[in-house]
Amino acid sequence: MAASRQFRFNWKVTLFAVGFTVAFVNLGIWQLSRAEEKQQLLAANAKQRALPAVSSAELMAQQDKGSAGQQPYQRRVELNGQYDQQAIYLLDNRVLNGTVGFEVIQPFHDAEGSMTFFVNRGFAPMGPTRQDLPQLATPQGKVRLLASVYRPDGKAFLLADAMPSGTDTYPKVIQSLSELPYPESFRFSLRLDQTSPGALPRHWPLAIMSPATHTGYALQWFTMALALALLWLYFSFPKKGEQT
Repeated sequence: MAASRQFRFNWKVTLFAVGFTVAFVNLGIWQLSRAEEKQQLLAANAKQRALPAVSSAELMAQQDKGSAGQQPYQRRVELNGQYDQQAIYLLDNRVLNGTVGFEVIQPFHDAEGSMTFFVNRGFAPMGPTRQDLPQLATPQGKVRLLASVYRPDGKAFLLADAMPSGTDTYPKVIQSLSELPYPESFRFSLRLDQTSPGALPRHWPLAIMSPATHTGYALQWFTMALALALLWLYFSFPKKGEQT
């Protein structure tokens, strides 16, 4: 015959269970909100990238009309002009497929818009030491590029022993995109399409963590909250003769 159980209130167990259950539930809700934010971000980016590429003049007109929250991020743009053959910037502390290196950013002089854009060409590996900078070939003459507007998220991770680069020496190593000498009229960089001249290897996911991953984390937090509630019930209804 199964032993009967009776409720015994233990304030220590109850306080522990309630506190952590509430915390786990709140973490689960937060992860679900992050999943929704990522879903909206991916949808907005996909919508922008599905639009036909605009000219540099059209891009600038869109930027002038848009508010701070309606800038043309991820909008594809077509440029016609020439790469700057001298100025090359190397964005430090990049990793691709386990290899440490740089992202190569180069000014591009657009003939139609008569302005300069900073184009991120992709990844270049570092040499045996930090002084061995990559030797890069640049397409010569007038070329046509496809690229998309990029706005970095969050703050850059800076190396404590970052290698300084001389003011007038190229390639120039930088630690964040904010170090680029952007023109006042357009303070964003462009990410080069992989089919365009000068493109290098790259891995640029629109979101580091997918909505499904956030949903999975939420499920884990809710499961932990449920398990804690069940443990509280177990210890609050001991068998007769058991101490709690």
